[in-house]
Amino acid sequence: MKLLSLLLLFALLNSVSKAQDNSILDFGEAYFNDTNGPEYFKPLVNGLNNSLHSGLFPSSDFSNKFHFYIGVNANISFIKEKDWYFEGVTELPYEPETKREVATVFGPNSAEVLQSSNGEVYVFPGGFEMDKLLLGIPQISIGGFANTNVTFRFMATSLDKELNDLSLFGVGVQHNLSPYFGFENFALNIEGSYHKFKMGDWMSSDFIMVRSSIAKSFNIFRAYGFLGYQNGQAELMNESKQVVTTSKADNFLLFGIGGALELAFINLNLECIVNSYISLNAGLGLKF
Repeated sequence: MKLLSLLLLFALLNSVSKAQDNSILDFGEAYFNDTNGPEYFKPLVNGLNNSLHSGLFPSSDFSNKFHFYIGVNANISFIKEKDWYFEGVTELPYEPETKREVATVFGPNSAEVLQSSNGEVYVFPGGFEMDKLLLGIPQISIGGFANTNVTFRFMATSLDKELNDLSLFGVGVQHNLSPYFGFENFALNIEGSYHKFKMGDWMSSDFIMVRSSIAKSFNIFRAYGFLGYQNGQAELMNESKQVVTTSKADNFLLFGIGGALELAFINLNLECIVNSYISLNAGLGLKF
């Protein structure tokens, strides 16, 4: 497998890529339009939708004692083969209008070239032949006040001259409802988060999540599960910073299970999200 680096901790894992000499803009810029752009980029938005909502609250212990956590998540989302393709449509001046099954951003690295009877040529660029999306996400969490935990995520890094800078900001809030109902053997929580992910001047994306969770502690181990709603979208912009198209996620269901192990001040966390994608998250951090 070959790692196609877009940034230091945010990376796209390409298992069979032949596109290492091309950037995402080489292929994707042709799809900065409302005709094909939303479907071309949708698998990327869906992958981010899962990944950014993983591993948000690894340090929750519900003792209502103040604690501070700093750590990092490594997340992998598996891209199904059906998300390598979409139905592309030709645009004017190419005539007649023609539809073809063509590659998404994660699809095969092969262009589809059409030629009409009057000599017009239309090209659907290829993708990156990727079946996995990897993300590394640093975060800090503060908890133990008013039965609430708050998580912050932030990153800013410079990429190459073409992709420019990348930035991520995220915040999540978890509130334990158990004290209101007198639950002592488990924790019932309500959780929400917001993330903003930007890449240069050409992509700005927003992701939200609301869910409920239930957790049970067994000495140094805590098991939990959650169910909720998530959504996200990416706005793609031209050189004048005008939005030319928006690609929206469609994996709204947020269902997952996980576990956290605390050994002294070391916190280990594993989590799995299942919807139209499957995402696995591993977290490692220090809790004080």
